[in-house]
Amino acid sequence: MPYRSSGMTLALALMSTAALAQPTCVPPDPRFHLFLQKFQDQPGFQRNRVQDPLLVEEWDSEASRRSALSKTALHAQTQPLILPRAQINPNHPDPEMRSQQTIEKQNAQRYRVIQSSVDNDIWQKEYRFERIKGCWMLVSIRQGGM
Repeated sequence: MPYRSSGMTLALALMSTAALAQPTCVPPDPRFHLFLQKFQDQPGFQRNRVQDPLLVEEWDSEASRRSALSKTALHAQTQPLILPRAQINPNHPDPEMRSQQTIEKQNAQRYRVIQSSVDNDIWQKEYRFERIKGCWMLVSIRQGGM
């Protein structure tokens, strides 16, 4: 019987290793731009694609501070983490409501998305995304303004 037990142990170890190699999303995410559209427009999807804990850095002209938000704290928030595509409008009639978005590919596994006010320094948010086990995940936010 010891032989059978060690065989089962080996089989379980191999299955665990295979599970770790599998992406956490099935099927793996398509291109980043398709993922980002869904991330921006679907709050439920958005909340499931955030690294736990999420690193957040807040800065202004006088100081900065860093914190880590757990998924529990994120689920308690009512505001979206990122502006939906429909709210990004660099030509909004109200100058304080004008916003823009820039997407920067850092490498095949990392993107940076910057959303900011237009023609002023009222606010800016930088979102860092990484592809982890086939899934795009939000790993940090850097936000600030005047």
